[in-house]
Order: sequence, then C-alpha cells, then structure tokens
Amino acid sequence: MARVLLVEDNDVCATVFRRVLERAGYEVVVATTISDAQARASAQTFDAALVDTQLPDGNGESLELACPRVMMSADSAPGVLDKSAGVAPLLDAVRDAIERPAPPS
Repeated sequence: MARVLLVEDNDVCATVFRRVLERAGYEVVVATTISDAQARASAQTFDAALVDTQLPDGNGESLELACPRVMMSADSAPGVLDKSAGVAPLLDAVRDAIERPAPPS
C-alpha cells in the first residue's frame, strides 16, 4: 500500500483529503505544520505528499521531501499562487500542483 504524507492545517480539509485517499487504498499520515511534516518524513518513507502552501509555521514549498509532492492552495493573492496565470511557475519547483477551491464564506 502506498503511503502519502498529507500536510494540511485545516481540520476539515485534512479529513476530506484523508478519507478520499484512504478509500482509494492509500495509507495516509497527516501533519499540520512544516516541522511536524519534516519529523514524520525523517522517520518514515512516503511515496508522495500533498502539501498546503500556507501553514502555521511557514510556506509548504520550503518543506524538504524525498518524494514527489503535490502543492495545494486556496489563496489567490498575488505572490502566493497566481491562479490567473495557471500553475506553470509553481511546476518549476514541484512535480504536480492542484488548486483547492476556497471554502464557502
């Protein structure tokens, strides 16, 4: 079974992603901060990681991982992830990227 590191500080989003991945047959380990994720990645091997860009202790892009990662962001503020320009700039730094819709306000 493939192991996925899910780095997400929003409990609702983390629960949804975890359930979807587990139903698809993945083992999921959840971390809520960069430091927590780094500690888990040092202790275990992961096949892939889903990483939020905005975490309590910094930008998820700074996380050093040995596995491919998918970056996630609901922020469309300039300089964070320019959704109008697509994800091409982000793809230079990561293997894949997905854009997560913002929760309803």
